[in-house]
Amino acid sequence: MAVGSTAVAPGRRFSPTGTQTVVIKEKLRSCNSKPLKITRTSTFGLSSQFKHLSVDSFEQLTRPEGSKMLFNICEKQTQFLANPQYLTRVQKGDIEEGMRRDIVEWMYKLNVHFEYLHETFAVAVNLFDRFLSQVKVKPLHLQLIAATSLLLAAKIQEAWNTHPAYNDLVPAGNYSFSACDLQKMEKLIITKLSWNLNPVTPHVVLHQLMRFVGMKNESARAKVIEEGENLVNSCLLESHFMIFRPSTLAACVAMMALNEMGELEQNDKTLRQILFLTSTKPEIYNQCTDDLKRIRINVTPAL
Repeated sequence: MAVGSTAVAPGRRFSPTGTQTVVIKEKLRSCNSKPLKITRTSTFGLSSQFKHLSVDSFEQLTRPEGSKMLFNICEKQTQFLANPQYLTRVQKGDIEEGMRRDIVEWMYKLNVHFEYLHETFAVAVNLFDRFLSQVKVKPLHLQLIAATSLLLAAKIQEAWNTHPAYNDLVPAGNYSFSACDLQKMEKLIITKLSWNLNPVTPHVVLHQLMRFVGMKNESARAKVIEEGENLVNSCLLESHFMIFRPSTLAACVAMMALNEMGELEQNDKTLRQILFLTSTKPEIYNQCTDDLKRIRINVTPAL
């Protein structure tokens, strides 16, 4: 089943339905080599309501039992951050915000097509952004890089028997690249990212965080996580949210989802606990929440 392409607004924006075959100018091994095997290594208005919070508010808080993993994840996340300004500083304006948004939306549709996890999509976007933070590319290469990023993310996050074959991705890209191109790009991305392919995502932090938030029942917890993951997916479309760490984004979407679903009984206490667990400063939380409110008003239909 073919995956639909993303509509492109007038102007200088990238369309992922081009037909030009990509040629990778990199000295790599022949594309006849075997596929690489990769395994896993290891309410709106809240911002104004809690502007009185400061670092002093957390002095009496201590780590809850079992939270060591969450703290370790939050410490690890800084190793996998993309450059928030790569569109201007690395790509020199050749790739615009609209182009990135179109191709990330196409990645999301591809992720849904293969019935992959939300986290797989987040990993793919992270690999895509980190690669473009290091390598200047031409717009015609974007879809190839995006498809390869999703391929790598699937190898890390999904069961081995669900990994897409190279030839499965070629028609999804409207034959704008070949299986050989995918193999070459796969090796190039792995090399440039030094095999650091299992990043911390907001989804991982969100799941860990919800273990320490008092909920009525597991069904309510699952609904909050689902709503939070949908909010994160919307944020991944916007390059602006790269300025926030995954833990900060997880904290904001958790509070927003809890509030929207009426699961908050002690707002102040819950917020203080979440900010403490994610090491998020109140002023950063307020900024991220304000930005979330703006995109929440006009969530993309694709998500």
